[in-house]
Amino acid sequence: MKIVYGKTKDECMLKDVIGENIKRILETDSDAVYLDADLMGCIGTAKLPDTCERAINCGIAEANMIGIACGMSAAGFHPIVHTFGPFASRRCFDQIFLSGGYAGNSVMVIGTDPGVCAAFNGGTHMPFEDVALYRTIPGAVIADVTDVPMLEYCLRTFPGRSGIKYIRTPRKGAVQVYEDGTSFEVGKGIVLRDGT
Repeated sequence: MKIVYGKTKDECMLKDVIGENIKRILETDSDAVYLDADLMGCIGTAKLPDTCERAINCGIAEANMIGIACGMSAAGFHPIVHTFGPFASRRCFDQIFLSGGYAGNSVMVIGTDPGVCAAFNGGTHMPFEDVALYRTIPGAVIADVTDVPMLEYCLRTFPGRSGIKYIRTPRKGAVQVYEDGTSFEVGKGIVLRDGT
């Protein structure tokens, strides 16, 4: 692994990476299904329902979306869901904990715009406790995305993992920290540099 941190934002938007990879997953995995809470225009998946019947806009009904995803997982599908971070955690926590984790279903949840990313949308759109909530789900894997190479790695490897996976990521540009093609070990931190 090589650290390439240069303090300049990557021109590639994270939302474009999400959109491209979800399209690729749907094309390569006939059991993959994508569910969104009326935010497809925000991450480049707006045209997917026109070309793929496994891309479903569930509307602004996140708890229902998670219930559908968990039911689809129980039926053998590989669900991927997306909404803004607070709605991927606070709003549907009971469903992801019980119908997902407790029931042993596998769902990949993408929560975008964590922390203060949502700016003008105010406090209702700013999750600060999303990681804490997901950490209470036994066996859940959480990725707090740093840059495009880390997001690409998560979107490439998480669909094959069983259980609950939570990808917490901004939608806009990010400073690139890791070299393109970097692999990461889940559960192991990476020291960027030693402090004093």
